Order: sequence, then structure tokens, then C-alpha cells
Amino acid sequence: MHALAEKTTTLDLGERLMNVGLLTRPQLDLARREQRLRSHQLSKVVVDLGLVDPENVADFLANQAATERVHLSKLVLDPAVVDVVPRGLSREHRLLPIDRNNGSLTLAMSDPYDIRAIDRVRQITGLELRIVAATEQDILDQLDRLDAHAENIQESIDQIIANREQDARVYGPPSSELVEARDAEESDAPTVALVGQIIKRAVERGASDIHFEPEARLMRIRFRIDGVLQPDVLIPRAV
Repeated sequence: MHALAEKTTTLDLGERLMNVGLLTRPQLDLARREQRLRSHQLSKVVVDLGLVDPENVADFLANQAATERVHLSKLVLDPAVVDVVPRGLSREHRLLPIDRNNGSLTLAMSDPYDIRAIDRVRQITGLELRIVAATEQDILDQLDRLDAHAENIQESIDQIIANREQDARVYGPPSSELVEARDAEESDAPTVALVGQIIKRAVERGASDIHFEPEARLMRIRFRIDGVLQPDVLIPRAV
């Protein structure tokens, strides 16, 4: 796919969009003027201006690049795979790692012709890349969803630790009878929320079961997916 992307420097995406009837000449001229002001990819500009439907752009780019068109909302994404690429890079270039198989990484991109992004991901991961096409909004929606889950889990962990520290200050050591008599509903709420978030995450990843594995300094959470245990969440032992 990288070799194909290298050839596209000679291609005029705007002319091709016009040739297949997705843009008119005045629209293309407008998009090019806006592109010079924004320094964005033309494929993004025509969508931002509302000139071409994003689904049509994604279909067109997939066809031009002779690559697969994917709908990310229909996939079960592994956060460990997504995190192979730094989140800032994923958001900057509107891309999302969706599968890893041995030395190959499948990368969904809103612009399969973004050579700079392809080079950066290859340098960071050291993996061979298989490029597929998705809409920018689809990619951003998935990144937002994954980030929200991670933030919710971290918030629950932070709240549990804060509650434990407050109990220690007010009631003394954990063995104190006063600790046992504290309001269980209030203190356990973050724990219940954390467990619920982990279960939701497991369901979304298609896990058949969840393994809670206590270690010296942390609790390791692993999901069994397609018969294979895969790491997911690390929880501090204090929780």
C-alpha cells in the first residue's frame, strides 16, 4: 500500500472527484482556495465545506487506492491495538489502528494517500502497514469513545483511592471497626462503577470471560477473546 501511496503524489484528487461527478469546477476552485488557507488535505476540505458527503469521499478514496472500505462502528476494537499509535498522532492524521497480526498493522485512514502519516506510523511501530479507508467522523467517534472509557475507569480508580485515604484519616487503620461501619453504599459506589465499566468494556471487545489477576502492586485485568487471554486494564493494588 505504501508504494501505491507514493504514486499518488502525481494524482490530482480534485480533478478525479470532478471527473466522477462529485464536484463541479466552481466547487473545486473554492475547495482549493480554502485548502491553501487551511493547509489541510483536499479530501478533508471538501467534506468540511459540505461539498461532498463524507461517505462518498471515503468510498471514492478506497476505490482509488484499491483498498478496503471499513465502517468502524461495526468492528470490535482492541484498545491495546489502538494504543500502538500515540493518540495525538491518530487524531492529527485522522487514523486508527484496528488490527494487528504478527508484524502487520491494519490502519484505518480518512485519507489513504497521506504519505507523511503512513511514514510516521511505520517509523513509530516498526510494523508493515495495511491501509484501509474510513470516514474522518467514524475515526474520531471511535477515538472519543475509547478515550471516554479510559477516563471513566481512571476516574473510578481515583475516587476509590481518595475514599480509602479519607477513611484512613477519619477512622484510622483499615482494621478499625469504625471502617466496617461506614456507609457502604457511598464508599462502594466507585467500586461498583469501576466493575460496571470493566464489564462494559469486555462486552464491547467480545470477551467470553474476564480474569482478575492480583499481583504485588497491581490487579491485572485480562479478557478472553476468541479463546485467547488478552491484557486490558491495570488497576493499582490499593484499589
